[in-house]
Amino acid sequence: MLGAPVAAPPGMGPAGPAAAVFGTRAVLGATAAPAVLITFATLPVPSVRRIRGDGSPAEQNQRPSGSQTAREEGETATTR
Repeated sequence: MLGAPVAAPPGMGPAGPAAAVFGTRAVLGATAAPAVLITFATLPVPSVRRIRGDGSPAEQNQRPSGSQTAREEGETATTR
């Protein structure tokens, strides 16, 4: 996440003059293409594919059905 805030100001500076010279559509295309390519280039990395929307790794959220967490096992043991 650090890359976007760090790269934004240097990227925004020349965007206006470049759009004036080359046109808005050309500048947007030239800047969007690498962003899309870089995004898709990261998808084959297994750790990137497993990122979940809630911020937790996927394997922590997937337990075989019927299995209990350590906390659930402790609660079961104390309630017996």
